[in-house]
Amino acid sequence: MVESAAMAKGPMKRPDPVGSGNAKTFRLHRLPPFWFLFAVGAQFTLAWRAGPDATDPLPFGGWIPQIIGWGLLLGGVAFVLWAAHRFHRWQTPIHPFQEPTNLITDGPFRISRNPIYLGQLLMLLGLACMFRVAVAFLPVLLFVPLVQILFILPEERILRERFGEVFETYGRRTRRWI
Repeated sequence: MVESAAMAKGPMKRPDPVGSGNAKTFRLHRLPPFWFLFAVGAQFTLAWRAGPDATDPLPFGGWIPQIIGWGLLLGGVAFVLWAAHRFHRWQTPIHPFQEPTNLITDGPFRISRNPIYLGQLLMLLGLACMFRVAVAFLPVLLFVPLVQILFILPEERILRERFGEVFETYGRRTRRWI
């Protein structure tokens, strides 16, 4: 189910949500994939620095973390692609802070209001398991609040302004993450 912008309250004025001072200025840090890739890079760096004789290995070894990691990684990729397909299907911008034309509430959006961020979280958890070093989970702990503050809360404010009670109803029945 999708709610059209035609049902929304008139034109919106939005402040620059991340605070660059100029909404037209391109800033790489304003794109969610930047923070995801930053977290992946941090995981690689931390796992590499821990080395093969890490003092903080996961409590289970062998192939179990690899199986769990691959499952989470592939599940996360599938979730992101499924959500991206819904954006394309309903012809609404996927880029944060662009004016939404539709409120998507079907597909993965029935499970989470933020399936792309959830998919990225699953991928980070999968990589951390595959590294088999507990320190690889640290970027995950920073990724979640960072994405929530920089992207999810401003995006929800935009959707609330644009779709009003329709978004409020959707927000009450669908959790932010899972």
